[in-house]
Amino acid sequence: MDVSQYNLLVYVDWNNSAPALYLLTKNAKGEVEKQVIKKYDEQASTDPSVLQEVMTRAFTGYPAESYGLVLWSHGEGWIPSPLPVARKISTRWIGQDTTNDTTYLNIADIASVLSGFPHLDFILIDACFGQSIELAYELRNYTDYIIGSPTEIPGPGADYTVVVPAMFAKENVGGYHRRSVL
Repeated sequence: MDVSQYNLLVYVDWNNSAPALYLLTKNAKGEVEKQVIKKYDEQASTDPSVLQEVMTRAFTGYPAESYGLVLWSHGEGWIPSPLPVARKISTRWIGQDTTNDTTYLNIADIASVLSGFPHLDFILIDACFGQSIELAYELRNYTDYIIGSPTEIPGPGADYTVVVPAMFAKENVGGYHRRSVL
């Protein structure tokens, strides 16, 4: 596989470290290398405007013929997150950020952000309850495939040593020569 034909961008906001957008590549020895694209000030990654900005930066800085999106976090599905005063109520959402107060990213907010971007080949929701008919219906206009689990998944999520090569495998990119995945 010619990795120069593919872009794997990763936005990371983990364990109180500064959020950043990285480009992952392989060097001549086949070792993964990480290049910083943008470091961000501390922010709630579940804010739809953050998703909007990260996707804009990724899609304009790394244009391609086809695109995919992976959302990795905790999740409880399709029911919108509660209002701030009712946070103790168990509801359903994708994405959880505990920067100042715990916030969540609603599926309707994801759909709203995706409406401004090119059609995606796939969305992989690597979170518990990331696949339901309600979620698929909400995102139906923005992707060809939604990959996820209708129930809980193991804590670490997908095995990306298997998943990443599959995202860029020739049979999975169709006739496209360049694909970007965020």
